[in-house]
Amino acid sequence: MLTRIAAKNFALLRDTDVSLKAGFTVITGETGSGKSLLVLALSFLGGEKVSTEIIRDGETKAIVEGEFISAVGDPIILRRELFASGRTRAFYNDSPVSVKSLAEAASSLFDITSQRAFSHLLEPDRHLDFLDLYSGLLPARKTMEDYERDYLKLKRQIAGLLRKKEEFKQRREIIDFQLEQINEIDPQISEEEELNSEIRRLENFEELHGDGQQIVNSLVRDTQSVDVRLQDSGNLLQRVGELDSTLAELIEDLDSAKAIVREIASRVEERCLRVNYEAHLLEELRERQHAIAGLVRKFGGTYTAMLEKRDSLRAELTSDEKTDIELETLESQSERIVTDWALLAKRVSKTRTSAAQRLQRSVERSMAKLGVNKAVFEARFRINEDLKGLFEREGKRCTLSGRGGEDVEFMFSANPGMEPRPLVNVASGGELSRLLLAIKESLPVSSSEATTIFDEIDSGVSGKVAHLVGNKLKSLSRDRQMVAITHLPQIAAIANHHFKVHKHPHKGKIETSFIALEDQAKVEEIATMISGGEITDAALEQARHLIEGAES
Repeated sequence: MLTRIAAKNFALLRDTDVSLKAGFTVITGETGSGKSLLVLALSFLGGEKVSTEIIRDGETKAIVEGEFISAVGDPIILRRELFASGRTRAFYNDSPVSVKSLAEAASSLFDITSQRAFSHLLEPDRHLDFLDLYSGLLPARKTMEDYERDYLKLKRQIAGLLRKKEEFKQRREIIDFQLEQINEIDPQISEEEELNSEIRRLENFEELHGDGQQIVNSLVRDTQSVDVRLQDSGNLLQRVGELDSTLAELIEDLDSAKAIVREIASRVEERCLRVNYEAHLLEELRERQHAIAGLVRKFGGTYTAMLEKRDSLRAELTSDEKTDIELETLESQSERIVTDWALLAKRVSKTRTSAAQRLQRSVERSMAKLGVNKAVFEARFRINEDLKGLFEREGKRCTLSGRGGEDVEFMFSANPGMEPRPLVNVASGGELSRLLLAIKESLPVSSSEATTIFDEIDSGVSGKVAHLVGNKLKSLSRDRQMVAITHLPQIAAIANHHFKVHKHPHKGKIETSFIALEDQAKVEEIATMISGGEITDAALEQARHLIEGAES
């Protein structure tokens, strides 16, 4: 429940502070006095954007603050500030919050039904929102919207991968051809260096054999070879070691030297003396060297670059295989989403169908109480047929969206025998006001303490119908706090509480004040509304009659 609304430097609201009570409250005043400024201030508090021109001349910022009591009895204070720079600040119980958070909090505390609501009622695309609110389907709508978002995201990803595959398809023949050329020769990582080394050996076979023979002979085979001399030196070192123990330690070093000499001789013999020269082997090696050189020229200019090219081509093939796996995964996810989405849409359709019938009956009953006894209200479903649609309704394939598998449009007829038609074609201003009120009555209240503000809900009505509208508003105030801006005395007389908006000068500037009216002041204001300005005895008598009739 809204218990207090305060505004500073908000247009004509210089320093306004209004306390509100439960029940039905009306706000009246002359045209142009600023009645709707309260609605605008509450809209700003609820997160709506306003121009910086709303800031009172000569001031640097405007402030709107609302005090509420939650459904569980907790006090809540919302505040929002607008600076001349366009910057805003929002507060929840004096703690800074984002405007989005403030708007979410406000949406559960109050609801404004203004001229915008009338325009929404005339927009068929908005009718499903009314029906889903009535049906309690807003959470399901949110889930379907999430399904649609996720599905479209997957479809974009799938489309991207398909484009990637198409591009790869155009390159596939080239990749296969190039890889076939490389794989046919199958170069190994260090083969170039090894191949060149082996060719040099075979090309210099005689020189290697001759020089190798001399090395082996001088190391181990000649009578005066290094090995023989080391052996003789070892025998001598053995004898002197018996005379000087420190020299004996060198025997091991000499033995190591002999081992090294023999290992060198063995390696040289293996590489130089055991080479079997075969002309055809050298030719084969040269042919392979030539083939590898051809690959190097084609694919990078160096042996390393050629190997990197081969790895790159293989990676492209692997990437395409991974793309296939990723496509399969994404398509599987997409199918699961569509299955869950369609199942939920089917349940939603069923709920909407039954809820639409209940809403039709509820609105028609309310319209009868508002003076339209033979009104016919219909929530007519329509589907967008699509042979490739993801959803099936009434045996037809149709489009599936975040709204579900269908849309709805409200049809109305105020006269017996007339076929219900779209609201924009048949509903007059007064009928539209009553229809909106009837729908509003049918919609669930977010909490028993929520506040509903009606701005000019009485547009197009008068006389007996105005009395019926007033009674309906007061009836609704039993479940929720109701605030209505009105120009009709019949409605003002029925209210529990009455504020008059008064525009007057203050220090050379115009401002608007809210004055609480009781007893005689209320009678005089209603009399003014009846007479259109001047208070007459007849108007006073009629005002008292209206108030007494409302209290009885």
